Amino acid sequence: MENVRGSEHLLPFKHDNLQLLKTKSTMPLLCSDLLSRDRLTKKVNEAMNQRLTKLILLSAPASYGKSTVLADWASTYSLPVCWLTLDDEDNDEPQFWSYFIQSIPKLNSNVRKKILNMLLHSNVPNYKKIIMTIINELNAQEDIVTIILDNYHHIKNQSIDKHMSYFLMYLPTNVRIIISTRTIPKLPLSLMRAKGELVEIKTKDLRFSLTEEYEFFKKALDVSLSKEQITNLDNKIEGWICALKLVSQSIKNVIDNKQIVKEVKTNQKHIKDYFADEIILKQTEQLQMFLLKTSIFRTFHSTLCDYVIGSDNSQSTLEEIEDLNLFIVPLDEERNLYRYHYLFKESLYECLKKDYPDLLVNLHKKARSWYEKNDDLREAIYHSIKGKEYENAGKLIEKYTLRFSHLKDVAEVSEWIKEIPTEVIKRFPIIWIYQIKLMIYNGDFDKACAAFGELKSAMKTFSEDHNTESFKYEFLIIEAILSFIRGDKNVVRFYSEACDFLKNTGLKGYSFVTYKNNQASLLQSELGKKGNLNRAMDYYHDFISRMESSRVNLAPICHVNAMLSEIFYERNNLNEAMEYVTRVNKSGTSRSDFGLLAPVQIINSKVKLAEGDYYSALEVIKKVETKALELNYYDWLRIIRAQKTRIYMKSNEKEQINEWLDQCDLSVNGEIKIDKAFEFITYVRALMWKKDFDKGLLLLQRLLPTVEQEGGVGTLIEVYNLKALCLHNKKEQKKGNELLLKSVMLGANNGYYRLYLDEGEPMKKLLKQFNKNSESQMHKDVGSNKYVKKLLDGFPTEQKERSELGNRNRKTKNKDSQLTKRELEVLKQLCDGYSNQEIAERLFISVITVKVHLKHIYQKLGVKNRTNAILTANEQNLFH
Repeated sequence: MENVRGSEHLLPFKHDNLQLLKTKSTMPLLCSDLLSRDRLTKKVNEAMNQRLTKLILLSAPASYGKSTVLADWASTYSLPVCWLTLDDEDNDEPQFWSYFIQSIPKLNSNVRKKILNMLLHSNVPNYKKIIMTIINELNAQEDIVTIILDNYHHIKNQSIDKHMSYFLMYLPTNVRIIISTRTIPKLPLSLMRAKGELVEIKTKDLRFSLTEEYEFFKKALDVSLSKEQITNLDNKIEGWICALKLVSQSIKNVIDNKQIVKEVKTNQKHIKDYFADEIILKQTEQLQMFLLKTSIFRTFHSTLCDYVIGSDNSQSTLEEIEDLNLFIVPLDEERNLYRYHYLFKESLYECLKKDYPDLLVNLHKKARSWYEKNDDLREAIYHSIKGKEYENAGKLIEKYTLRFSHLKDVAEVSEWIKEIPTEVIKRFPIIWIYQIKLMIYNGDFDKACAAFGELKSAMKTFSEDHNTESFKYEFLIIEAILSFIRGDKNVVRFYSEACDFLKNTGLKGYSFVTYKNNQASLLQSELGKKGNLNRAMDYYHDFISRMESSRVNLAPICHVNAMLSEIFYERNNLNEAMEYVTRVNKSGTSRSDFGLLAPVQIINSKVKLAEGDYYSALEVIKKVETKALELNYYDWLRIIRAQKTRIYMKSNEKEQINEWLDQCDLSVNGEIKIDKAFEFITYVRALMWKKDFDKGLLLLQRLLPTVEQEGGVGTLIEVYNLKALCLHNKKEQKKGNELLLKSVMLGANNGYYRLYLDEGEPMKKLLKQFNKNSESQMHKDVGSNKYVKKLLDGFPTEQKERSELGNRNRKTKNKDSQLTKRELEVLKQLCDGYSNQEIAERLFISVITVKVHLKHIYQKLGVKNRTNAILTANEQNLFH
């Protein structure tokens, strides 16, 4: 055995068929850009420190980072770690145990030779004796001995499992075995679990969390994705590191959420090839077919599989798949209901579709039959469409919409209807009606009107089976909704007819009546007459009066109240604006969607901001932000956070503004879309706040054509105003005045006030200069002088400001003198927009000392936070 301790890469033994690779006992190298997963290495450390632990088992499908986690942990562990990477050839038991003892360098060389002789020079090795020898030798070690068996799923030899079980049973207390595997090993896991000797790290632990995915892209590619982007991505990859790596190669310059999800589809071929080579083709032919056939299901259980596939042992097959860790996810603790990992399911389904197209259609038909018999309409519809049974799908959708026609179902029903040919839809009036409601919901009002006209013409052709009372009611309510959208004066009559029909037939008004809105302002949308205040005011105020006098309740009163609150705000009637905000709030959000709630709360915050109550304005926005987070409304989160940033700008909160700029995913050269106008305008404001007027002008120049073509009057006025302010800051007064003239003309014609007043002192100066030039040739034919004078009167004067501050102002006046010199210094830094850390550095004091000073300042000024402290300091002119 002289060569056992040689230094050659391959170590030959007297056993002619056995050579040992040194590299199998070498821990793999870690990538330089490795994302250390502290929560997992911490879990391994905790397991190592538990007195009873014998086995730490990491089990998950391929490429979930099991080996990387262990290598990362071992690289920082305080004691040496033994490592053995296994492969298919290690099913030869003498070879397995030879590698095993080679991986433990601390074994006595004489004992090592003895064991090797027992293994390699005997026709039938006495494995029990060999294992006893290893155990006794390990027991003699003073330190903890850790042995990692990586890729144990390659071991199929039941004899090795049997002897490894014996080894684990009598394992010394100073030894820890760590196994990583794709499949559940045939070891006494249940017994060890019961004794507290087993610690398991499973797929759910190993999958990347949203935070880890964010950090992965940040570290690997220096790409910062938003929470929304990460969530959209994770819905597809479900924390699987292999897909993360594939996708990361192609999204470095992609910022659009939809495009990121498309990149997953783009890489689907590579992922499919990976699944085929590494997973599917390594299974038995019978198991392969089971996987392919069950890929048609979104969720499944053994009874369903037996019926559709024609099997009688689906339960045992599902258990086998789970033991093999074949990307299956149990959905209940009893392990009766399952689903596949999204990408695995998609890859299997693509294989089935390509190789067995006829079988695919038949499987969907059988699945539809099973779900229909069990009254699961959603799944029956899904499989009807996939099986191209469109007529049957129409019948089921009609049944479904009559039973479950709620707002929460809109997205799913919309997807179904898209899949069904138009000629089939027109044979089902209820679906036709629902399709029109979807058009209304998505803001396609012209399409909705055209489709309704076609439906009206086809009414006589419907049979009595379809011309039901439910259909008649739906027809009446759609006619009322469209008349409301068109501004038809007969709208109240249409709603009255719908209500009378409802009362006479005893039907329940379950139909969803709402409009999707993704903009900060309802008033600037089609429903708000594109911001034409006069038209909107005349129609909606009249509408409210008519509806209230007729006592008809089934109508979009909430939307009208919301728009009236905005109209009154823009006209600077703040009390009336809050009255209508209150009406919407009192009605409860159950009668509306988030596209109504959020704009109303934005108006709420604007009113409070106009009244100088920065704290309350911020509280309103923070509450609606929390709600959006709960509901995962990421598009609305962007808008809400933009409004929150506008509030921060009013109080010069430097840290918060810069944080938003870092996270908002906007840029001067970003794609311009009208539904992001509010965010882009906020971005311009932030650039102006930073005195970067060149970039602000560049973005406004790019934004202007889209706003002129698609935006509302108010949005256009705001863009004109900001551009005029930027130009005046660049000393380009002539161009600025030309834009201000356009703005004033629009504002005067529509009665906008707050759009000017909210700009504060800079706009006041601009309008004063504009007013001085009102007799010039440029303004000669414009009847806007009166309007500008009224605007200037609306800006608070110094005397008016003091009057409005009231009691709070008087209280704080008496306390000004109580501020110490150091407290005034801290307050000055606060007003200049510096954070606590920056104040500490600038004044050469600790952050704790800054916080103590701030506490005293707040108490003396009678305020609760930094925002109101800044406001009070400005109100009292403490630094002027």
